[in-house]
Amino acid sequence: PFFFDYKSNKSDLEKKIFENFGLNLNFTSKAKYNIFPSPRLNLKNVEILSFSKNYNNIGSAKKVILKIPFKKLVSLKILDFDSAELINAVINIENSEINNFKNYLNNTAHEKPIQLKKSKINLLDKTNLLFSIDLKKLRISGKDLFSKLVLKGRIFNTKIKINYQNKSPVKKVTVNLPEIGLNLRLRMNPD
Repeated sequence: PFFFDYKSNKSDLEKKIFENFGLNLNFTSKAKYNIFPSPRLNLKNVEILSFSKNYNNIGSAKKVILKIPFKKLVSLKILDFDSAELINAVINIENSEINNFKNYLNNTAHEKPIQLKKSKINLLDKTNLLFSIDLKKLRISGKDLFSKLVLKGRIFNTKIKINYQNKSPVKKVTVNLPEIGLNLRLRMNPD
């Protein structure tokens, strides 16, 4: 991995990221391989593209860390990633993109964990900001018809913690706003 030419294999690497995480990313800076604390690729100044089939730019991340399992260090063709971390990301989701984002979160084909740290999600109505969520940490993972989302951050300048679990057919949501003393638990069965 130290001697691999990531620049000439950029499109293969972007396809592999999409296969592993369902993320459409575009990176222009050099990919850097690190062995410590674990094998990983570090990408800087990455564009985040739409959650749908189109490739609109919906945000950026200052740093993306792709963790590589030790057994997959031989070749990019068999290279696989364990998890992805997006650090200092800003994602702008328009009203029209909400269903695509929801479908992305419920997609079980991409079951490897993704984390957003020190990031922000803005919800927009065309160009008007409706609200934003400052994320301390957002973890998205799914496996075998089970999706999980854990969010810690701030909304309307108030601490918030949300846990979402989708274990077919039941969905569980826990919302905690400790500063105002609100704890909400929902258990939904679409049937």
